Amino acid sequence: MSIVAKRVVLQSDEFKVVAYHNINSEMDQNEIESWQKLIRVLTHEIKNSVIPISTLTEVISHMVTQEDGSNLSLSSLSEEDEKDIRKSLQTIEKRSKGLVKFVSSYGDLAKIPQPQLEEFDIKNLIRQIISLEKTEANKKDIKISFSSGKKEVIIKADPQLLEQVLINLIKNAIEALNGQKDGEVTVFMEQSEQLTSIKIKDNGPGMDQEILNNIFIPFFTTKKGGSGIGLSLSRQIIRAHKGNLKVSSKLGEGSVFEITL
Repeated sequence: MSIVAKRVVLQSDEFKVVAYHNINSEMDQNEIESWQKLIRVLTHEIKNSVIPISTLTEVISHMVTQEDGSNLSLSSLSEEDEKDIRKSLQTIEKRSKGLVKFVSSYGDLAKIPQPQLEEFDIKNLIRQIISLEKTEANKKDIKISFSSGKKEVIIKADPQLLEQVLINLIKNAIEALNGQKDGEVTVFMEQSEQLTSIKIKDNGPGMDQEILNNIFIPFFTTKKGGSGIGLSLSRQIIRAHKGNLKVSSKLGEGSVFEITL
């Protein structure tokens, strides 16, 4: 073999080595990005449950602590305060169990857990969620209201998974109103013989068509530090119930997210 031929082969081998190294580097980077996305997903969903629990715990702590920092005798609580504490503890217990189920179910994020269907009053669930989020909303001077004509609205769904979706949507609506005067989130519900519709409306700044086109795409986000997974995950959960989640919005007029089951 001539010197020229040897040089060509050597260059070819060097190119293979460099190319192989670049592929490995690319794979490492993709793996890092996948782990970062996974961490953002878990952080987003866990925070949505833990922050309201922390807020309610702080409220209860203030109710049973005197101004000097000493413990208040529980027997001295009014009947109304005692009722509020019991209700708050029940909410904390329920949300904690839902969070445990969520974390367990999403150990494998490649698939949505199969909904465990049961009949329950969705109105009661929505009231509990609003109670959970109201303390945080009040701090931002945001009003939350719920409108439904019927006393009970019984549906067949997975209450824990549906609760996770509703918390995401209501929390997103509250966040859309940050810094806005007269902010309001309204939850509407309608039920026909075949469908149940739940709408979460805010009077925030609204979204343009480009955002609307991408809002359910995994990891798409307009929030600083957002995970971009909440709405995508919510839609997958609703689709696992054979329902649908859609959005309508106009700039300057707010947004409406609608669940149909």
